[in-house]
Amino acid sequence: TFMEQLGLCLGVDAPRREAHLLIAGERPDMIELFLELAWFRDVVFLWKMLLMPVNILKPERKWGAADSLLQWRWEKDHFTVHGFDLKLALDGRRGSDGGNQANRFLAGIRQWLGG
Repeated sequence: TFMEQLGLCLGVDAPRREAHLLIAGERPDMIELFLELAWFRDVVFLWKMLLMPVNILKPERKWGAADSLLQWRWEKDHFTVHGFDLKLALDGRRGSDGGNQANRFLAGIRQWLGG
């Protein structure tokens, strides 16, 4: 993968085994060197969100700029993203909020990604 190749070129320890931690930013080796990776990851995610139909994810309140900051984590075998007052599990599982809106949103994201 891209993260593996980049890690090998830069001499990062265990880029294959921990590629998921590198892209999520939990292992900051790559993000410290290339802030653009985190920015690009978040921009792609937000762009996909903007392409979703309006009624899929309606805010309960007006969102501010601080709400758009995405926090990525690797939990056991899947990524989760926190943002917009939701915990979004990228594999379609319910987040800790149990929200149905998050599941519909993620189903649309997976469809865009070809999954």
